[in-house]
Parts: sequence; C-alpha cells; structure tokens
Amino acid sequence: MKDLIEKRKTVLLKLPGRTASILMIAFSTLWTYWGIAEMFHEGWWGAWYIRLPYLVPIAATLIPTLISFRWPIIGGGIITFIGFFAFFTFHNTVGIIGLVFVLIGVGFIIDWYLQRRYGISQSLEELPWWRRRWR
Repeated sequence: MKDLIEKRKTVLLKLPGRTASILMIAFSTLWTYWGIAEMFHEGWWGAWYIRLPYLVPIAATLIPTLISFRWPIIGGGIITFIGFFAFFTFHNTVGIIGLVFVLIGVGFIIDWYLQRRYGISQSLEELPWWRRRWR
C-alpha cells in the first residue's frame, strides 16, 4: 500500500513538468509546420533573407524547449519571458498564445522546484533504456 502511495505521489509531482513538456512539444511542432509551410508558400521565389522571418517562430519555440528539457529553471524563465513579451507586444491572438507560454514556463519552473524540494529524479540505471532519454 505504501508503494502505491509513493508511486502516486511521484506521478503527481512530475505532472507539471510533463504537462509543460507535452505542450511545448505540441507548440514547437505546430509552429514548425506553419513556418515551413509559409516559407515554402511565400518565400520560395526570393533571396535567403526573405525566408528568415518564417523561421523565427521555430527558433522561439524549439530552442527554449530544448533548454528547458535539460535545465527547467532556465528554460522556464526564457519561455515565460517570451510569453510576457508576446502578450505585451501583440494585442491579438499572439498575445493570448503568449499567456499560454507564460503558463508553460511556470510549469517548468514548478517542475524544477518540485525536483529540488522532493528529490523525485531517478537514477538512469533504474530506468529502461527507452526512458533514459526522456527527462
């Protein structure tokens, strides 16, 4: 019974980080798809610098995502900053997406805090080979 309680506690403590990870992967995937499609549709005819603005959303989501997988506090701070920047700079749908980014960044920061407070990380030898690469 105690093992079941400890397992549930561990799962609940990992929930903010895993939720933030899944949401950032989804955002990165969708914005990558959009950026590549728009770059092909509107920028195929011009010089290379015409294509660069379509790659900015990819870089703005992919780089902080990869950083937050390794260092949740740094990546969460960057994602939160990007979210606040988008919210206060753009006053349309991008501003609303910025608020979602803020929540995701806070999720990574909470994940870092919970890892430090409760020491929920496992050693790599305890995990199966396919899970050693996941957080």
